[in-house]
Amino acid sequence: MIKGTRHLTVPRDEHYSIGPVEKKIQDLDLSIKAVMADSGVPRKYWDIVGEHCNLVLQMTSPARHDKDMTIFEATYDRIPNLQLLPRVGCFCVRIESRRNQQNQKLDPRNNPGVFLGFATLKNTYGTVIATQKSLVVARDNCAYDEEIMPYHHNPNTPMIVCTISTGY
Repeated sequence: MIKGTRHLTVPRDEHYSIGPVEKKIQDLDLSIKAVMADSGVPRKYWDIVGEHCNLVLQMTSPARHDKDMTIFEATYDRIPNLQLLPRVGCFCVRIESRRNQQNQKLDPRNNPGVFLGFATLKNTYGTVIATQKSLVVARDNCAYDEEIMPYHHNPNTPMIVCTISTGY
């Protein structure tokens, strides 16, 4: 048991008997769907977005033992700062230090990609970035631009460019 968590086995077709748990699962499901629709992130990354949404829900949901504090606050003994969380699907750059680069003259200094959320990947927790080739977990040194949303334009559909005639 972790921090007072009690696991219950529910008989088949009696899930309605555990209403608060079902409500939390529903909240998480709706959060994932909303964030995926807003960000345009491909569906194959739903698990990473789901872990990020769980973090947001912990930062905003009241704790069961004390309604005046959040779950995050009860667990980590500090008030969460939602302003530090970037928007899922925004442009992200992992800034690498020069000593980590193998070829310091020709290697790119930054690793650009799309921010998928704060999650665990390959037993490492941090910022998960979708680059052109793979997923990267960055623990620090990331910069975000929330105005640029790379997945909002689907690369498989042609971009329609309209010109507006002003009549001159």
